[in-house]
Amino acid sequence: MSLQLPFPPTPATWSVWKSKLELADSQNIKSGQDVIIGSLPGSTRQNRLILTDENGGKWQITVDHTGALKTESVQL
Repeated sequence: MSLQLPFPPTPATWSVWKSKLELADSQNIKSGQDVIIGSLPGSTRQNRLILTDENGGKWQITVDHTGALKTESVQL
């Protein structure tokens, strides 16, 4: 998704910038979904598949070369 913002930002266009940025942020999937895929900001780690259990715990799912699944508790 590309934001079309008036450039350069000025005091007169700041409200447009603010509303468009807030809308884009609200559409960004951050949590509350069944699957979260992506690396953490500032991390050199590869992207991960993380599932959330009914108590709010986070579980990283990996698969080895034989196809065996492994879960590991993670903290976000």
